Amino acid sequence: MPSWENYVVQSPEVGGWTIDLYGADVATGGEPVTLDMFAAPKRNLPPVATAALTQTGMQVAVDATGSGDPEGQSIQAVWDFGDGTGAAGLSAGHTYASPGSYTVRLVVSDTNELVGAKTVKTIVADAISPTTTIATPGTNATYAMGQVVTASYSCQDEPSGSGIRSCVGPTPNGQRLDTSTVGPRTFTVTATDNAGNRTSLTRTYAVSYSFTGFFCPGQQPTDAQHRKRRSGHPGQVPTRRQPGARDIPGRLPESHNHQLPFRSTNRRGGTYDNRGREQPDLRHHKLGL
Repeated sequence: MPSWENYVVQSPEVGGWTIDLYGADVATGGEPVTLDMFAAPKRNLPPVATAALTQTGMQVAVDATGSGDPEGQSIQAVWDFGDGTGAAGLSAGHTYASPGSYTVRLVVSDTNELVGAKTVKTIVADAISPTTTIATPGTNATYAMGQVVTASYSCQDEPSGSGIRSCVGPTPNGQRLDTSTVGPRTFTVTATDNAGNRTSLTRTYAVSYSFTGFFCPGQQPTDAQHRKRRSGHPGQVPTRRQPGARDIPGRLPESHNHQLPFRSTNRRGGTYDNRGREQPDLRHHKLGL
């Protein structure tokens, strides 16, 4: 009576094989043997679900084109948006009717009806944009060139919102503003929440040179200020008597301040002496020594 045996060779090597068969109670002259070889069918594996989700406010866009089947079979995708609605297809879109938290799921199947499932993401449908506050720089503020000014700003989302994803300005919060050169500046902070809502706030400021100690244009010193700067007293030439000095006839005493004729021309074109009396235009004056 024929007997059958099955042998399985895992990962056989490539090349020629010699098979020797041994058995019990075999006739002395041998017995006929039939050898059949075949490859065992591979086990069918389920498809692998891969998904991408993009959210903007109350809307989501989903994509499962990255999903695939190990055997290369075609796949189908079904979406569950977590609010009682769904869609079929590798790509789909959905708009939520009410704000709230929703979990998006994906199921893919191959032609053998094996399935692969994936929880894509739990999202918060949010229709309200975040807000931005800028404390520094102030609105239309002016800072001196090189002045140390620290940026100060923040971003907020509503209490039931999706939360802040990013809060970005040209200078990180708490770092120094750019005051290295003079000129106008703009400072914009952009806030984005996890639902993709975005808002921006812009402040303008200026950087200028710092000036001190100049007269205003058109302001001129008075005649009295001119005279005071020249001598300390109008029209006087201060002298100091040296130890052992004596008065020499024909010369001015060495121990006195002497009143000399003094001429000043003001903006009106008049000429005045040291006592403020208007004088003719004297071209020369000689001391009688």
